[in-house]
Amino acid sequence: MEYWVIETVPQDKKGRLLRPGVNGGIGKRQRDEKPLNCISVESVDEYSKRIEKLGGKITVPKQEIP
Repeated sequence: MEYWVIETVPQDKKGRLLRPGVNGGIGKRQRDEKPLNCISVESVDEYSKRIEKLGGKITVPKQEIP
């Protein structure tokens, strides 16, 4: 699989960003895959509540990302 890691800011040993920014990766699309955006937060439960309180909708339940 063709995949490239993209880092715009440094991170600590646990993978947490040391300052605001975006890190991630990009790969060549396989078959009919849809885009997947992952955002790291301190608490998925807390941010899910905030999203819903502000009018957003959770369409996929939380899940572990390896």
